[in-house]
Amino acid sequence: MPEPHRALDHFAAMGLQASPGRTCPRLGALAHEIPVAPGQSLLILEADGPGPTREFIATRADAGVMGVSLLVESEAAIGARAAALELAPDWHPGLFGDSLIVPGSHAMGLYLEFIRPASSH
Repeated sequence: MPEPHRALDHFAAMGLQASPGRTCPRLGALAHEIPVAPGQSLLILEADGPGPTREFIATRADAGVMGVSLLVESEAAIGARAAALELAPDWHPGLFGDSLIVPGSHAMGLYLEFIRPASSH
C-alpha cells in the first residue's frame, strides 16, 4: 500500500473501528487493534525513526505479513524452543501481556510474538 497509514481509513470504510494507536518501541511501530470476528487483527504501522518495522517494509517492498502473536499454553515449551534457536527466553511486557519476541532473522522473515498466560508464571 503506497500510504500505509491510510489503512485505517480503509478499515473504517468497511465498518471496522481501529483502536487508538499504541507505541511499540521494540518494533519501532504504532499498533492498532481492529475487532474482526471471531478475534482481533493487529495493524502494525511504521513509527517515526529506525526499527525492525522499517527494516521489514524495506525488504518486502511494502508487501507481506510482518508477524503474528500467539497465546501459548506453556511458558516452558516456548522457553525450550527459544533456547533451541539460541535466543534468551527474555519475556517483556507487550500489548496483550508478557511476550517473547522471536525476530524475523530466526523465523523466515516473520516476527513471532508468544504471549504467556498469566497463570503460567
